[in-house]
Amino acid sequence: MKRSIAYMMVGVFLSFVLIACEREEDIPTTKFDVYNVTVEPSYNLATITCSVSSSITLEEVRAYVAKSPDFADAVSVLMVELEKGKYAGIVEGLEQASIYRIRFQVGNEWSSLQGDEQIEFQTIERDKVMPVVVTLPAKDVTYTSAVLGCTMTHEQADKILECGFIYGNDPGLSILKDMIKVCKQSGDGFSASMANLRHSTTYYVRAYLITEVGLVYGNEICFSTDNIFEPLDLGLSVKWGQVNVGAGSPLSCGSYFAWGETKPKEEYSWETYKFSINETFSKYNSEDGLVVIEAVDDAATINLDGNWRIPTREEWQELIDSCVWTSYNGYYKVTSKVNNRSIFLYEGGYRKSTGGLINALFYWSSSLCEENMSSAYGLYMSWWHNPDNVLEMVVGTSYERYIGMPVRPVWNE
Repeated sequence: MKRSIAYMMVGVFLSFVLIACEREEDIPTTKFDVYNVTVEPSYNLATITCSVSSSITLEEVRAYVAKSPDFADAVSVLMVELEKGKYAGIVEGLEQASIYRIRFQVGNEWSSLQGDEQIEFQTIERDKVMPVVVTLPAKDVTYTSAVLGCTMTHEQADKILECGFIYGNDPGLSILKDMIKVCKQSGDGFSASMANLRHSTTYYVRAYLITEVGLVYGNEICFSTDNIFEPLDLGLSVKWGQVNVGAGSPLSCGSYFAWGETKPKEEYSWETYKFSINETFSKYNSEDGLVVIEAVDDAATINLDGNWRIPTREEWQELIDSCVWTSYNGYYKVTSKVNNRSIFLYEGGYRKSTGGLINALFYWSSSLCEENMSSAYGLYMSWWHNPDNVLEMVVGTSYERYIGMPVRPVWNE
């Protein structure tokens, strides 16, 4: 009985072994073939392209480049898939006039190479032929734009086929995978005006050249576009907001408010005005002596987080006197004469029950008109020719308090 049990146990064990062997034979071995490898070397980098065949989806393909046969000093680059099965990458930090070897890694496995197992290339010797490229710090940065610059120092530069800037939101820029702005060379450098950038965003930039000898990269810099919801320092007595109250961008109107009210509404009239009572006023009148909006009635203070408030008449006047105003289709660009920084004011017009005006620049101030307490001062921008035929900018004096106007806030330090 015991022998029978032992034989039975051996039989079961052998069955498991046979099943395991059969299953092991059924498991396919993963193999990756790399072929059509090409290398375009420069003096300090090399552009590598290859094709990869695989029966499964590839996780990632890396190229390892080294001078030593054991790849102890290897540097690697993540290859970018240009099209199905075709990859490219640029490995940097190489030494000039040096012989290098290449290996490829696919996922966690070293791939096999069809044809020659050893792939070698030699970098170019630099003999005053390759220019030195310096990416300059970004200038005139706004919430959607910036000016990029580059200088080149060289003695016998070969013919430049293309130049420009590579930019993106992550460091380690490559001409193969990131956005490119092609430029025209001008003397010993080139520049580019970048537009349609995202606000409150960090961008990385590096200049590049493509010459008859190869590709040359400049250093990598970074800059951040303005946060449109933070106050902007124009070098004046107060910092100005970059968007209207209730707006999501500088070139939108936002909400309309009657003077001293903190909520937008459908109708703007004396009948709906918060402080209007039988043709008199419950607040900001001759009895209380209030001539500037209090914080509790300030649309900017109530609707925004932080120390925001509506600008006074004097602060609007300072903005007019200390800035250059440029009219565009639907808005004004207001550029400080002090530090050359700019804000944008949208032409949202005004609203009232008997009709409104659009395509004009109206903004409330926090200052009451003491000569006529049914009105308050507001910004109105128009153009006219004076007797000397000089184009000037004029500001309206006061407007009825019930009218709905946009509010551009200032930061109360």
